[in-house]
Amino acid sequence: MKFHLLYLIFIFLSFIFITVIIIFNFFILFVFIKKTKHNTKGKKIILLCNDTNKSNNQSTLTNNKFYPIILNSDDTTRKVKVNTAQKNLTDSKNITTLKNLFNFKNNVKEKKWEYIVLHHSATKGGSAKAFDDYHRNYFGDPNGLEYHFVVDNNIGKVSADGLIEEGNRWERQILANHLFRPNLAYISIAICFVGNFNTDQRVTTKQYKNGIKLIKRLKDRYQIKNKKIIQHADIDTYERYLKDGISSTSCPGKYFPYDKIIKDLEKEE
Repeated sequence: MKFHLLYLIFIFLSFIFITVIIIFNFFILFVFIKKTKHNTKGKKIILLCNDTNKSNNQSTLTNNKFYPIILNSDDTTRKVKVNTAQKNLTDSKNITTLKNLFNFKNNVKEKKWEYIVLHHSATKGGSAKAFDDYHRNYFGDPNGLEYHFVVDNNIGKVSADGLIEEGNRWERQILANHLFRPNLAYISIAICFVGNFNTDQRVTTKQYKNGIKLIKRLKDRYQIKNKKIIQHADIDTYERYLKDGISSTSCPGKYFPYDKIIKDLEKEE
């Protein structure tokens, strides 16, 4: 009887001891969480956003450059909204670009373009500004960017995915030095999709969507038939290289969705 009583007392004391340990651990965890929250409250989180006009820790899309924006760490909802805001601003900028596509300034005379030639940049990422610098410094071209338009992706965070950039050659209605054989360049519009589509890289959904809008706008303006919407490789072919020794190309790459573009354009005719 005495043994059983001692056993019960031992069990009871063990239960009390374990309960105290559990309560103590929960108390330590609570204090740790509260202290961590206190230490991080009001601190800043840096995110990338496309902006040159920064005020009140906000950000807007201008000039296609990425800059850091600062968010309060306890404002979690704003983190989610950044990508949505960028998309909306990109769409808004594209709408403005397409709307004003033929509003030429400084008495620039509009040309009668007959072809649209599609290119890839043969780089993973990039932007009109990056290509403009390269064409000026590497090719020695004083007019810079050798395309009329660039359709960006988001690789490298140097521009926004699907953003349509208008080059200075379009604004001035001058030829783009985008072909090895320049004869057709005088009457062709050059559109460059950023990416290397001879690799496993693909045109992004936003690039495709906005690229189609740009092509259709130009096609309708100048009454360009689908057969005159061509790839760079359709002009500077290997056969012509064998004939005249001038360079050939596979641009815009074997994975460029040219056939799909033409089919989608045909659906709208």
